[in-house]
Amino acid sequence: MHDDQVDQRAPDAVNIPREIGDYQILRVLGVGGMSIVYAALQKQPRRMVALKVMKQGTTTKVSLRRFRREIEILGRLHHPYIAQVFNAGMHDDGSGGVPYFVMEYVPGAKTVLEHVASSSLSVRDTLKLFVKICAAVEHGHHNKVVHRDLKPGNILIDRTRDPKIIDFGVARATEVDPAAATMQTEAGRLVGTVQYMAPEQVDADARDIKPSCDVYALGVLLYKLLTTRYPHSFEGLPIYEAVRIIRMEDPPKPSTINPEVRGDLETILMRCLEKEPARRYQSAGQLGRDVLRYLGKIPIKARPAGFVYRIGLFMRRRKKTLALAAAMCILIVLVAGVTTAIVLSWQDSKNQPEDLSSTDTEPVVPINENDPIEDDANRDEASETTGQPMTTVASTSFGPMIELQNQDQPIGALAFMSSPALLSLAGDHLSSWNYQNQTSTGWPINIAAPVLMVASAPEAQRVAVASGHQKILIIDTETGEVDSTIRNNNGQIQGLGISRDGRLVAYSLDNLTIRIWSKDHRHDRTLRPNSGDVFALCFDASNKLLGGLSNSRAFVYSLADEKVVMNLPGVREPYAITFVGERSLLVGVGGQGVFKMWDYQEGEQIDNLDLMSSKLDAVAFNASGTSLICAAGKRAAVWSLPDRQRSKLPLLPETPSVVAIDEKTRALAFGLANGQILVQPWPQNQGNENFPTRDPDR
Repeated sequence: MHDDQVDQRAPDAVNIPREIGDYQILRVLGVGGMSIVYAALQKQPRRMVALKVMKQGTTTKVSLRRFRREIEILGRLHHPYIAQVFNAGMHDDGSGGVPYFVMEYVPGAKTVLEHVASSSLSVRDTLKLFVKICAAVEHGHHNKVVHRDLKPGNILIDRTRDPKIIDFGVARATEVDPAAATMQTEAGRLVGTVQYMAPEQVDADARDIKPSCDVYALGVLLYKLLTTRYPHSFEGLPIYEAVRIIRMEDPPKPSTINPEVRGDLETILMRCLEKEPARRYQSAGQLGRDVLRYLGKIPIKARPAGFVYRIGLFMRRRKKTLALAAAMCILIVLVAGVTTAIVLSWQDSKNQPEDLSSTDTEPVVPINENDPIEDDANRDEASETTGQPMTTVASTSFGPMIELQNQDQPIGALAFMSSPALLSLAGDHLSSWNYQNQTSTGWPINIAAPVLMVASAPEAQRVAVASGHQKILIIDTETGEVDSTIRNNNGQIQGLGISRDGRLVAYSLDNLTIRIWSKDHRHDRTLRPNSGDVFALCFDASNKLLGGLSNSRAFVYSLADEKVVMNLPGVREPYAITFVGERSLLVGVGGQGVFKMWDYQEGEQIDNLDLMSSKLDAVAFNASGTSLICAAGKRAAVWSLPDRQRSKLPLLPETPSVVAIDEKTRALAFGLANGQILVQPWPQNQGNENFPTRDPDR
């Protein structure tokens, strides 16, 4: 709670007790329909707290259950951006006992809207603050808790400019709760704030209250922060009309209000406000990571809604009109058909029929819509801007599929470690799997913040994790313990790389610098490569060279000589980079599917290729940099970089968000948005062809 939330009528409306339990009451912070919040002084330990007490006369069975549930929910949430619960108890003022609980006091705080308005934050700074809010909400989602009432009044900004989410009083756990369905409405009143309610939330079906409801509310909040308007205006409307608008009408595109909110940012925002829950981000963490990708100028995971989907929405909203139109069309077609039949019959009776002694028919060959190379016909069009299209090659067959489930959290990163271990990131948790016997090693690590990116060093059993808390954790994947922590207060992390022995970490920042951290701190340094924002980094096998990739340049920096040894044009939307085995080759991949190879000793570009016919969804190199796997939609392919061949794979069941490839066990891994991980054998080369080399000047 904070001082600015005080109801001005509160001092006259309530009798302020002097003490409640071991707490000295100082003043009223706020008065709600069911509770009063006081600023209080705790005696032991001595500190300011916020004390929330139920009002006398409101202690029905439902309200008591809801109040106790809030205490239970908040008690299991421990996050720096969520107001912490310290204690709970019962208070009897002589007229009967009422429950209370004690939570963290936030002095001098403002609501998020007040803070953004008073600080005149830029769009970029607003998004950075929004990512922190997403981190707190995601912590609740990971603990099976949906807030249900995410509005500015429940999101405070403290003196350090960090958020504090309060009032989980209408929150609910997402586990099956027979009593939960009765708590969606109270005395015919919707629980929550209508302006921030998702379409399924106003339907009064508690089974539909999922994390995607909070994602919708976060979308409304972000819309308000970036445009100063709400997606819909409900002023003066009855509740049933507001519900209809929420369920049926699309909001104006934010770019029509604020031109800065366009492109990928508008796509992210409109994805949050989709009417169908399945089309939204499935968790606040997934939303936060896409915002971080936007801030880092990395390809986002969201895609604009397609034409077919929009037509489907239109048809649903115009059922009666379209049904009438369809009936009229059918009637017209029937009349026209009958008339045509009569005319043709009359003409046929006047003519002698032809004698056809034989007919030549051509067999109809059915088209397999699941053919994995069905998009190859489109490559000529795609290659107009990127060069020669790839040659169609035979696809290979997957072996037996191994399925791992990760608590319905979208998979954010995958990395093969020691055989047969597979590291996965879901939400803000890292887990290790033995994928051969399909079991978890049982040491999930809570990062407690949105994870921006992950880099692995399988030979050293180390992984570097860059989080939204501006720090990098070096984790021992055999024990699950944090080996080292790199703290960063110099800007937003945009690229991350770790050496194969795990002793060097490089990370790029949005201030156009690159920091190198070493385990012994003898090689710590700051680089300024003059190549713009760098989004991909890698070390060579000897740990003597650092490769980097930006939108404009690809470069190689010698750590021993402390100088740049190669600086050549890069790729658009840089995605990943690696040194190829022990050779003097560097490979970079862009989000548009463009592949480039450079010889850094000769200082020249030697390849410029099309990997896929559409924008990539996932890319990964193996540990030694000799193989590449990429996916676009449900299509995927594996590339052998030394002999420059590819193996096309059958269609995947879903579009993967991340992929991984292991050269030792010859395994492929695909992480899906539903938390499923597919692990399959790496197919042998069958019918592969060399992929073409272009003129390096193109």
